[in-house]
Order: sequence, then C-alpha cells, then structure tokens
Amino acid sequence: MRNAIEDPPEAKPVYFIVGCPRSGSYLLSSILNASGRIAIPTETHFAPLFLPYLWMAGDLRNLKARRRVLKAIFMFLRIWLVRAEEERDYAAVTRHSLLAVEPESDRIIDSVRNYAGIVSGLFMAYARQHGALDAGDKSAFFDHMPLDKIDTAMGGRARFIHVVRDGRDVCVSWCRIKVGPRTMKEAAISWSAHIEGKQSWGRKNPDRYLEVRYEDLLTYPKKTLLEICAFVNLKYTDSLLDFHKTQYANDIAKGSSHAQLNKPLNSENQGKWKNALSNSEIYEFESIAGGALKSAGYIPLNEKNVSNWPQTRMKNKTTIRHLRLKLKNLLPFFAIIASWLKFRLDRLCNSRIWLRTENWLLLKTSFGRTKCSG
Repeated sequence: MRNAIEDPPEAKPVYFIVGCPRSGSYLLSSILNASGRIAIPTETHFAPLFLPYLWMAGDLRNLKARRRVLKAIFMFLRIWLVRAEEERDYAAVTRHSLLAVEPESDRIIDSVRNYAGIVSGLFMAYARQHGALDAGDKSAFFDHMPLDKIDTAMGGRARFIHVVRDGRDVCVSWCRIKVGPRTMKEAAISWSAHIEGKQSWGRKNPDRYLEVRYEDLLTYPKKTLLEICAFVNLKYTDSLLDFHKTQYANDIAKGSSHAQLNKPLNSENQGKWKNALSNSEIYEFESIAGGALKSAGYIPLNEKNVSNWPQTRMKNKTTIRHLRLKLKNLLPFFAIIASWLKFRLDRLCNSRIWLRTENWLLLKTSFGRTKCSG
C-alpha cells in the first residue's frame, strides 16, 4: 500500500481550500484564480475517496494499472460534475474542471509510479493549461473529510486553507439547498464536526494550515488576502479584488447557489442569521455547536446555553437526499470495476432516465423548506 500513495519527491504542494459547504470556498477559489499564478478547478472530491480501492487497480508501478485508475477518476468526475454543478452550463464548467486535461492522460501517468503522482499530475496539468505555476483544489465535502486522508492522497504534501463562516449564517444558506441538512440539529452537528476536525489537524500541522474567516475576507479584504498570499507564496495585488470579472467566477455564478460570485465583495453579506433564524432555532444551534462557535471566534447569543454534545448522541437518519452523497463514497469502487470491464458507467448514471429518477427522489425528501426546521 505504501507504493500506492507516496508522492514523488519533486512534486510541488497542492493548496486545498476546505471548509463546510456554504462557507465561501468558491469565493476564495475565484479570488486565487484571478491571480493567474494558481489554478483551481471546480469541485473534484475524488482524491481521498479512491484511497480504499486502489488495490483493485493493481500495482501502480505498472502503466496499465495507472491508466486504469486515471480512467476511473475521469469517470468519477463526469458523474460528480453533473451533480455538483447541475444548475450550470455543463460545457462551461467542464472547461473549469479537471476533465479539461483528459487529453493529457498519457503524459500525466507516463512519469509517475503511484497514486499521489497521478493526483498531483492531474492538478499540475490543469495549472499548465491555464498558464499557472501552482495548483489548488476546492472540495467542500458535505460531511467533514479528515484532512489526513486528503494529505495521504497527496503523499503528505497538501497545504490547507480552511475557510470558516459563522455556523448560524451557514445554516441559513446551507439548509436552502436540496442536499443540505434536514434539521437545525443536523446542521449544527455537521458544522461543528467540520470546525473541530479541521482545527485539530491544524494544531498538529501549523506550517501547512491556515484558517481564514469568511467575515474577515468581506470586511478586511486586503489584510486577509495578504495573509493568504503569504501562505501560498503569492504576491498580493489589488487585481485580486477584480475576481468577479473573470470567466471562472461568471460561469460559477450562473447557478443560484453562488449567484454573488460575479459581484464585488460585499461586507454586508454576513449576520443574516439574526433576522433569518428564530430564537428557538438559534438556541438549538448554539446548544449543540456553541463550543465550536467560540473556538472559531464567534460569540454565541446565549452564553449559558453553550455546550459540546458527544458525537455518539448526534446521529441522524439517512434520507434519499443524503443517500446520493453516501453513494459518492462508493463511486470510486464502481468506477475502477467499470474501467476493468471497459464499461461507461458515466453514460448510465448521467442518462436522462437515471437523472430524472434521482432528482424526483431528491425532491420528494426536500419538504419545500426555505430553512432548517427542528
């Protein structure tokens, strides 16, 4: 297994923008992309998910095994992109995805001998295609993805920028999307897990971890970006604030969930929870996630109500909406099998009948909410 995950010593680090969904990771991606020095594609998610199934592809010192894994990764991306970017123009977002480097497959796998080399090669190929020197990734997993797993997939060379947003504002935004939390309790549990898990990794690896508050980026953009630029070895220029004029930001903004990306930073886009959530909802969120709020620098409205619930008491029932996300974790398994069999799994999963059935099931469990309910 060691051979499967080690990174070639000459590989450059890849910068991973991580955080709870709806925390501003696409905003930061757009800003860094505007530099022209770092290239960050649309959501990928695949890197840590393939780790448990690499043995199925064979010895990655063998060219055929590496080709098998790379085909499975592109198959995964074709299936996932349709779902992660479903509100946007598929051709447009494909240009901003790792699928754009598929014609370079042979070059990517020719000189590497392990999984981390394949993953690094994919990101660096995307960077080269965009004239950038460094590569990055933005993958906001629904459930907290341990940073150790991402780092393992990169051979121990990942660097993380953790974007943190007030969990109460995250709830207001997150609960409106159909794959968002079903209840306030679930939202609080999930947000806390993101904060605590990532901060824990950061304490152990302070030289490869930077925590950035979404609110600071809106209110003190230059000061915050100077800190980020120092972390990624990028020279700050005011042109970074023109991110909203880029094709990347405009294509992503075509989806309703990121409609503000083609507009300048707005310092008022915070604190919406004060009017959007009821007192009982705020009370419930803080009774579960109050400790995480304080550790991230936010002030709970009800200080006496703050507590940290044991994770064993935080289990929620799985719904059809969440089932799609759970099946995503198994997708690498099926993709590798499909690559062995030379079967186009993506054509099946992206067929009209399959997608209509899947979306119908998702809508049946959305309850037409505009925000989480208890």
